[in-house]
Amino acid sequence: MQAKDRFKEKVSETAKAVVEAARELTGFQTTVILVLLLLLAAGGVVSYVRSRPRPVEVRETDPEESESERLLTVHVAGAVMAPGLYRLKEGSRVSDALAEAEGPAPDALLDDLNLAARVKDGEKVMVPRAAGTASDGTAQAQEDTGTPVTININTATADQLEELPGIGPSLAQRIVDYRRKNGAFSSIDELDNVEGIGSGKLESIRDLVTI
Repeated sequence: MQAKDRFKEKVSETAKAVVEAARELTGFQTTVILVLLLLLAAGGVVSYVRSRPRPVEVRETDPEESESERLLTVHVAGAVMAPGLYRLKEGSRVSDALAEAEGPAPDALLDDLNLAARVKDGEKVMVPRAAGTASDGTAQAQEDTGTPVTININTATADQLEELPGIGPSLAQRIVDYRRKNGAFSSIDELDNVEGIGSGKLESIRDLVTI
């Protein structure tokens, strides 16, 4: 109890000292103290507000929107109404390239194309024609004169490729599949990349094919 009484006495003495000190302050000093207390209080409020977590808005980029900003240059050739170079949005498909070229020609063989495949920048989309309808009429003219007809390996169907010596149904289909996967042949020598066509067979048909 004595310790409690001594504590109360100390508190009372401290309070009296504070009151006496406050009485001795001038009006200016009191104002300054009040202003400082207000500034400290305001600073505490600002710090609290700034320290509160804020919601962060994350905006996801739409892949289709970003693709639409880039353009590809594609060469559409073969059995189309208006062959030429066209600018297409990135992500466009072979069907979009044909639409830009005013659609396929009446003799186009669309079954030899993957219309759903995405086109690449600098790619050549070659639309094959039906037999005997070469774009410049060369094949038909050669047939009329009895000159051996060369087969365009970029436009010929599997049935047409079977007319080449040593090319059976399975090998003809592999040539067509290679063309669908890798695009048009850039040279006759590229036929050697097709499984089943070695250097010997390539030389035997070299003079009978064209690109």
